Amino acid sequence: MKLNLGCNRHPIEGYVNVDIEKFEGVDITADLEKPWPWGDESIEEILTADLPEHLRVWYEEPDHDLLEKALDTDSVQFVVEALRKPTRHYGIIHFMNEAYRVLKPGGLLKLKIPSTESMAWAQDPTHVSYWNENTLLYFTNEIYRGFYPEIKAKFQPVRVGTTIKNPNNESWVQAILRK
Repeated sequence: MKLNLGCNRHPIEGYVNVDIEKFEGVDITADLEKPWPWGDESIEEILTADLPEHLRVWYEEPDHDLLEKALDTDSVQFVVEALRKPTRHYGIIHFMNEAYRVLKPGGLLKLKIPSTESMAWAQDPTHVSYWNENTLLYFTNEIYRGFYPEIKAKFQPVRVGTTIKNPNNESWVQAILRK
């Protein structure tokens, strides 16, 4: 199976087309900031263009374990504690970890993301995370990965580069990473 994540209104034949919205041609609607609906090592290839920059850098949720305790014990104390001590989720790390989890060994992650080296990263008001070639070091290099124990992805770079800026001063990081 091959996934086209964040396909929007541009499904690609031969891929399972995924988006958070049910546009025409979308096969599966999924919020990729949540656990992905595919099993471990079940995907051959992931293609994503102009999606990861829309994922939040981080966000917080009430602690689900404490909310469960509140339901089990009928205690407001656990609800208050769950709200006071939220669990922080890192959207970019989650995305890369989930891609790594669902890819088969040797599977490819193909990325195209607006680069911070151009105007493309800041021009769209819906961009909430920012990427450049060095961002990928955290998912391909043992030293950088060591800064964040949450990172489980251990990709091997096949190709990483930045496109030449177009007349609008836009360029994209393009990468192929292998599990």
